[in-house]
Amino acid sequence: MREYVRVLGKRGRVTIPLEMRQALELGYNDVIEFREEGGDILIRKVIPYTSCKAQPHDATSMFMELLEELSADEIQTIIIQLMSRWAVPTAHEKSGLI
Repeated sequence: MREYVRVLGKRGRVTIPLEMRQALELGYNDVIEFREEGGDILIRKVIPYTSCKAQPHDATSMFMELLEELSADEIQTIIIQLMSRWAVPTAHEKSGLI
């Protein structure tokens, strides 16, 4: 097991070392989970479940049931996350001007 020390930036950001990203096959827009456990922060890659065998209408009803259990703030957070994950880069972003 390797250990790395990094400085937490003023916005609460930290860079995951390249060696760790490569070992875990982390890439742009991958989802990672942060969990506090016993005073430590654990980070792990989240692998989306892609083997759903539900019929489309079953998946929709399952999704709607899930939404009914969430607060407005939780729904807003999900929408923002989905929009940022599926956003198409603008011409300026593609050119590196932003």
